[in-house]
Amino acid sequence: MSEQPIIEIGNLVKRYGDQTVLNNLSLSVRTGELLVVLGASGSGKSTLLRLIAGLELANEGQLKVAGVEQSQVPPHKRDIAVVFQSGNGYSHLSVHENLILAAKANALAARSHSVEIDHWISELELQPLLKKKIPQLSGGQAQRVAIARAFLSGKSIVLLDEPLSNLDQSSRAEVRDIVARVHAETNRTLIYVTHDSDEALFLASRIAVLASGQIHQLGTPRELYEAPKTTEVALMLGQPAMDLVHAPSDWIKGTGVTVTRPNCGIRSNDWHIDRIELHGEACPMLPTDPVSPTEFGLFFSETTIELVGAIAKVRWLGDRWLMDVQVARERLHLSCPAPSNEILESRLRHAELINQAHGAILGIVYARVPTSSAKSFR
Repeated sequence: MSEQPIIEIGNLVKRYGDQTVLNNLSLSVRTGELLVVLGASGSGKSTLLRLIAGLELANEGQLKVAGVEQSQVPPHKRDIAVVFQSGNGYSHLSVHENLILAAKANALAARSHSVEIDHWISELELQPLLKKKIPQLSGGQAQRVAIARAFLSGKSIVLLDEPLSNLDQSSRAEVRDIVARVHAETNRTLIYVTHDSDEALFLASRIAVLASGQIHQLGTPRELYEAPKTTEVALMLGQPAMDLVHAPSDWIKGTGVTVTRPNCGIRSNDWHIDRIELHGEACPMLPTDPVSPTEFGLFFSETTIELVGAIAKVRWLGDRWLMDVQVARERLHLSCPAPSNEILESRLRHAELINQAHGAILGIVYARVPTSSAKSFR
């Protein structure tokens, strides 16, 4: 991947009537990178791709590809291929004929055994599909054909507009792995749009989080996951997303924060669970008297944030436990692997059984997290 930008976007504005979808958006895409644009539904992700591809025109701003302003360049003359959400191809042609047609656009030999066509047939395992027409394919198969057509076109930039959103779980994993492998092998510049943070973390060289028509943060997956700069970024990355809580104004030193909205983020897997008290069960490792609801809360110090909260839900996810915990106006998620402490493990299993049977408040959890793991937002 080169540090040299191949796409430069400056102060891009796109409006539909009175609605501004993209608002002074600026973005630089490096040559050969796999940039993921991550955002919620309606954030303008697909609109941004359509502007880059030339399928729509911006109201204001600049868009350059390889240093050339694109406002007067029609879509078919741009060095860009697009893979749409539901795949793309000519439904009246066979898969093989679709591939040949894509190769013609790249001035490749159109004969059925051309080296380039055979390469992509092998690469994407399309041999059993060659005689079928696009409507006869499953979603995953159609997307594999669409990816092959995009790369056969010879375009140096490939845009992928939520290509996994209509696929089942196994097809999603298959096509996602194909995208990652093909990018690594071809070094083409890929811009991949999604609302799924797992896809973004798995695929991206860098992630651009889009919200309210602007890029809120651009960086590597690790940078955005570990150090989100805004609440919008914090809520987009991770499953479950970072919990946002109200920290006291004087705890976040030097920021001048007034606590009118959540101003601190904590990841579910950063919590250390000290103990669990289940209702109606005595345990020598717990206080004799149960904690009263008035003592529930988040307690902030210079080194630690402590939690005493009501367990509202417990779920076993196969590789870890996930608890929903209610603390006054905060609803938090605590995640932990199977504990080595047998008493704690048995209490989680017991709480899960109670949860399944009654769905009521299950008990009390005591947990803590280092303040260094919490992220504050201005």
